[in-house]
Amino acid sequence: MIDASNPNYSETLQQIDELRSSVEEIERNLQMQVSQGLYEKFVSSKNVLMNWIDEIEFTIADYSR
Repeated sequence: MIDASNPNYSETLQQIDELRSSVEEIERNLQMQVSQGLYEKFVSSKNVLMNWIDEIEFTIADYSR
């Protein structure tokens, strides 16, 4: 069961920003280190992940108002 009695929205939003930065850094590193096909699969998966993150961020922003 999720304990939502004391949510820390600002910490979660900060972690989301850190996650975005980390994923972007990984993408830059992979671009020159793996084959183009593998890199394209990463980018596709990254886009799905980032869409989920955007949705989570939007939801948290709504709750924190």
